[in-house]
Amino acid sequence: MPNFTPDLKGKTPKDILLKEVMYNSPATFNESTDIFSAMEKLIDFNLSGAPVIDKSGQLKGWLSEKDCLKFVLEAKYYNNPPESIGQFMSKNVVSLQASDSLFHAIDLFTRYHFQCYPITENDVVVGVVSRSQVLKAVGKIAQTTW
Repeated sequence: MPNFTPDLKGKTPKDILLKEVMYNSPATFNESTDIFSAMEKLIDFNLSGAPVIDKSGQLKGWLSEKDCLKFVLEAKYYNNPPESIGQFMSKNVVSLQASDSLFHAIDLFTRYHFQCYPITENDVVVGVVSRSQVLKAVGKIAQTTW
């Protein structure tokens, strides 16, 4: 097996914390956000989803591309006017802690269909981690450190 020089100081996925690889979410919503505005923001930032938070930053839900597509389908079928995202967001959201390991995120990404997870610290949303971010971080780890 080749010996690669690690870019992450010889850390293993269990040593790397999510706060080291997450990004601060460029998009967050509240439950009253107009669904078309939310869809536009997801598109503008090339996101598959974003956290829905309350005034204190606590996680209330998650709005995904799939949730938006459900709205489009229902709006077309029932000829509904635009609504707020509160009716379409996912409310049972799995979140990760900023202090969780990269290995924990890898485990969840392989077990569940989610493309990204909100990251919280003290019950406040501090960022998001996606599959692609995890893969980028893994690519920086030396294969021999596993």
